[in-house]
Amino acid sequence: MGTDISRGPLSDRIRERAAEIARKKSCDVALEVGVGEGLLAKSVIEGGTVRTLVGVDVLKQKLIEAGLRIRGDNPSGDGPIFSGRLKAVAARGETLPFRDKTFNLAITVNTLHNQPSWDEASDLLGAVCGAVRPGGSVIFDIRNGRDPLIRAAYRFSTIIDPSTRRLPVNAYSMSRVKRRLLELGFEVVKKVPIRYRFWPIPSAFLIEAVRIKK
Repeated sequence: MGTDISRGPLSDRIRERAAEIARKKSCDVALEVGVGEGLLAKSVIEGGTVRTLVGVDVLKQKLIEAGLRIRGDNPSGDGPIFSGRLKAVAARGETLPFRDKTFNLAITVNTLHNQPSWDEASDLLGAVCGAVRPGGSVIFDIRNGRDPLIRAAYRFSTIIDPSTRRLPVNAYSMSRVKRRLLELGFEVVKKVPIRYRFWPIPSAFLIEAVRIKK
């Protein structure tokens, strides 16, 4: 399947820790927004109790790659793609084609930092959280806006990597994210710092938040 563009030192660490948390959840059906090439989906499906993972991505080619990675049938057609325990759906993350409060677990990693601005990231987070039932969890990450390494790298990203002119990179503060989660009726129950091996300051945080039962 060639080189996976989703791979990278920080992205891989985030994905590994997210998979560790997700595999401990007892869940028949879970949601992943931004399934990409299926790197996280494969790990969650093969190593945990999630029986079916609904994977959403805006690019159908990525859904095909995810299906092949999980060793399902070669997907075809315009409808949902079924590949064994992966049900992949082509859709935008901020306009998910599901009823509110459908899933006990929703995951979106390595996605928010590629949104053009906080407004778009906030909308995406709101849509993902909206799909989660009371008492259910959402697992996601942010790049740490207080890390000087990340701030410098992202400030000059278009020089270092011209592709970021098409795919932006942004970092945010935990305080801003917590405020948004509170608006959505969620509270943070886990915050995992993710670091580069050579750097003492967290460059990202993996977050698990739970919808407050009312």
